[in-house]
Amino acid sequence: MTDIFMSYAHEDRGRVAKLVSIFEQQGWSVFWDQRIPAGETWRSYIKKALGDTRCVIVAWSQNSVNSPWVTEEADIAKRRGVIIPVLLDPIEQPFGFGELQAADLADWRPGLPSPRFDELVKGIRDRLSSAQNFPFPTLSSNTAPLDNAQDNRILESPVNLGFDGPIINEIPKGWFNSDGFVARVSTRYSVRVVRRDDGVAGSCVIMSRHHADKREFGSLMQRVQARHLAGKLLKYEGELRAEGIDGWAGLWLRVDGDQTPNLFFDNMSDRPIRGSTPWTRFELSVKLPEETVWLNYGIVMSGSGQLWADNCHILVDISSAD
Repeated sequence: MTDIFMSYAHEDRGRVAKLVSIFEQQGWSVFWDQRIPAGETWRSYIKKALGDTRCVIVAWSQNSVNSPWVTEEADIAKRRGVIIPVLLDPIEQPFGFGELQAADLADWRPGLPSPRFDELVKGIRDRLSSAQNFPFPTLSSNTAPLDNAQDNRILESPVNLGFDGPIINEIPKGWFNSDGFVARVSTRYSVRVVRRDDGVAGSCVIMSRHHADKREFGSLMQRVQARHLAGKLLKYEGELRAEGIDGWAGLWLRVDGDQTPNLFFDNMSDRPIRGSTPWTRFELSVKLPEETVWLNYGIVMSGSGQLWADNCHILVDISSAD
């Protein structure tokens, strides 16, 4: 996961390079190179980078306020709650971003004292150290092996949470229909990966079912080892859109112990999505019990209708354990 994603117009590359140099001197990793690796599309590459960063610095200038690419990146960052805008020129932020406090760097010169730039650095440092932006830690070499090692659906860590990865038998890689891990789940719900049709870059997943019994429900999930996360604060978040759901839908999160399931469970049944709703970000939070071994999470839909999901994240405060 990158610390900082720089969103800027290519005409401002020289000015942005000076910021990047100082940020890297702070020890922060910065994504700002616009070259695309072989085999990747521009949209999928940028969306993946945006989803894997702790902080997005949007450099507004006379050039970038007219750039649809910068505006789209800024919109994604704003919806994720990780945007920090800066002004390279004495201008106003575009419509929809004016309520955000921007760091005014129009008169900033590298090497000269600047309280405004110092405040920006402090704001970035605070953002990077906040609980909501900690990445999901990887397993250490001394972590116990998976108890479910013979089930190849089980993961060591979350993958493909933005649904832009490979597709296997129409199912996004790393995800499965919950059969065997969720009681009474129906496997008759259709799951497909489709392109976003609202102007947002990349793909999303859609779950659908027609003429379902209202007591019937489908689920798409991941199951990962989480023993090393016991005692930490965890947040699961994602964007959902619904159409014609005659039951209910939502995100779901379940924590299991070695022999004890349901140490924690939340499926949004007390605040469900019903009917048709636009893209909206939801989140579930928990302090993981000390007995935590498995983390299960996904999307659920009861009854008939269509449910879209995108830009899911597992965020862990690695400093929160006692």
